[in-house]
Amino acid sequence: MNILLIGINHKTAAVKVREKFSFTKKHLKILTKRKHIKGVSLWDLDDLKGISEKNHKKREKEAVYAEKIIDRELKCFVTNYS
Repeated sequence: MNILLIGINHKTAAVKVREKFSFTKKHLKILTKRKHIKGVSLWDLDDLKGISEKNHKKREKEAVYAEKIIDRELKCFVTNYS
């Protein structure tokens, strides 16, 4: 079984669109009970915030690494073509 996760921006998506993707408390209880199904993940906003923060920290670390590569290559370029 495949499940498609769709993210909707509550600031830009039309209300009619957001309403189609809303869940009642009854639906959420059913989904919560299905957390243990293989291949099914259920996240709330707090979970997603944590994932986002972790990814952001990883990107910041990679950006520092990328800047070092750029600095090294720029020095090499200047040395070879000055």
